[in-house]
Amino acid sequence: IPVPQPGAEGKVLYVWFDAPIGYISSTMEWANSIGKPDEWKKYWLDKETEIIHFIGKDNIPFHAIIWPAMLIAHGEYNLPYQIASNEYLNLEGKKMSTSRGWVLWLHDCLNEFDADLIRYYLLSITPQSSDSDFSLQEFQSKVNNELISTFGNLINRVLSFINRQGGCVPENVEFDMDDKILIKAMEEYPRKIAENIERLNFINALSQMMCLAQEGNKYFQKKEPWKNEGGNTLYLCANLLRSLAIVSQPFLPDTAEKIWAMMKLEGDVKTQNWFDAEKLLVKPGHKIGEVKALYEKIEDDKIEYFQKKYLNLKSMEKLEDVKMIEYEKFAEMDLRVGQVLDAEKHPNADKLMILKVDLGEQNARKIVAGIMGKYQPEEMIGKQIIVVANLKPAKIRGVESQGMLLAAIDDETPILLKPSEEVKPGTKIG
Repeated sequence: IPVPQPGAEGKVLYVWFDAPIGYISSTMEWANSIGKPDEWKKYWLDKETEIIHFIGKDNIPFHAIIWPAMLIAHGEYNLPYQIASNEYLNLEGKKMSTSRGWVLWLHDCLNEFDADLIRYYLLSITPQSSDSDFSLQEFQSKVNNELISTFGNLINRVLSFINRQGGCVPENVEFDMDDKILIKAMEEYPRKIAENIERLNFINALSQMMCLAQEGNKYFQKKEPWKNEGGNTLYLCANLLRSLAIVSQPFLPDTAEKIWAMMKLEGDVKTQNWFDAEKLLVKPGHKIGEVKALYEKIEDDKIEYFQKKYLNLKSMEKLEDVKMIEYEKFAEMDLRVGQVLDAEKHPNADKLMILKVDLGEQNARKIVAGIMGKYQPEEMIGKQIIVVANLKPAKIRGVESQGMLLAAIDDETPILLKPSEEVKPGTKIG
């Protein structure tokens, strides 16, 4: 974007200088869309507001230095209160790449799996300090062996047992030591979870939520309510389920609503006071609703089906799987070293560049290449490149290309191939 100041002719703004301004303008656009044109000021001008940026590690300098400097220079807008930066998420041990088709799209996941299952897995592998890997087998294992076996199993056992006892929460009597240990856990864990959320440490917050569910499973198993009327056990476990619905809502919103509905509790789970999760507010005699399983186990054939339908496994072929050719077929290609004489942006395509290349012939060749972005026209002049010289000319977006240059594609980024030492233009590669 050209710098809009006298005397700055020829100067442009780097995209990450200009882009964050869109945070403010998009908030203004939202405020206008809801009919409250001044609502945006609450977020950017009210000094009580805390602005938190969630970004990838490659964007740290722009959000921690350039953007705050702009805001300080202006003088009125709120600075970022905190910046939460994560590492990268890979797929099955490889970097994701849209050009190779090795990518996991959220809408594909949601076509096949409940949103809360995806949320749980992604939160559990949050790449806080190093890159993490989305593995379908690990996803299946974590859902089946953690979320369903620990969390879902507790919800189902407690509510099913209350149902079999008439569907009402029983009267409680004097608490014993095991009861008091569970009550203490219900008092402590919501605070631990809240502290981790405040620190944006979601992976630990999720872990603490699961620890509270594990405490409930241990308590239920130890008290063996099937051997007696289970008064205190079912009373405390019903209250524990209410607590779990509240503290799981930030991570598993659909699950929290289902628990709330099955327990027939008043209001909406997301509007509850967080620290009411510490209190025993489900009273004896409360009637619960219809009990349904929260989740379905993910079977092996479901994972296999997903892999075949949505993942381009051919893009991850090993070298030994590549189809081999005879030398004679390779020898048909005429590869030569070319030297770029001139370069310009393609008039009809943002990613294409038109190169004028010397191949040692009387007339220079015109070659169209998709290297804009990684390279700029001015830096290409004088570079030596490798060209397929005997490729039939073809029109690319209206411009004839008289050859093809060679480049390695590293995570969708073209990296030009060139000789290690400068040679005469037109030198043949054998």
